Amino acid sequence: MLQKVPLLESLSITIRGTSRDVFDVRPLGQFLPPSLKKLKLQQTDARLFVLWLDAVRKIPLFNLRSLSLVLDLISDDLLITVVHSLPHLVELDLEDRPFTLSSVGDLTNIGLQALKFCECLIALSIVRSKMNCPASFTREDNKGMFHVSEGCKRLESVKLGGFAKVTEAGYLSILYSCRNLKKLKC
Repeated sequence: MLQKVPLLESLSITIRGTSRDVFDVRPLGQFLPPSLKKLKLQQTDARLFVLWLDAVRKIPLFNLRSLSLVLDLISDDLLITVVHSLPHLVELDLEDRPFTLSSVGDLTNIGLQALKFCECLIALSIVRSKMNCPASFTREDNKGMFHVSEGCKRLESVKLGGFAKVTEAGYLSILYSCRNLKKLKC
């Protein structure tokens, strides 16, 4: 289907159904046009997305600039794979909706530190939704925010939600380090 639209620049796929229904992104890689710059997937499995992204980054001319995902869990593995696979990313929007309170495999300061490899990043959103479970990010703290503020100085828009151990100092580091910042929502 996508082979018939070789100039497609933006693709958005939303799965309707229960919160446990997810989009299996793996077959999509066969049909992506090289012109694709923006990808938005709602309700996808993080592990499947990491495997998929690792495979499609080898496609010649694959050069996403904007990535928006709603998934089950934001992890270090996800963030590290995204930043190493998409070094020219300008916008990154991640929202997770975990089903349990477990922090196993959860995002840590290491994942946030990896963002420094996205030197073109101007918009960043990382949010933990409480839709399925009253969970928060609990394995990152001000140090993680310091990594973001030091590595992503070109940020213009930042939205962070669900960071239980980050204090005012962590958010202020982003405010003071990112000189182009126009929007900060915490």
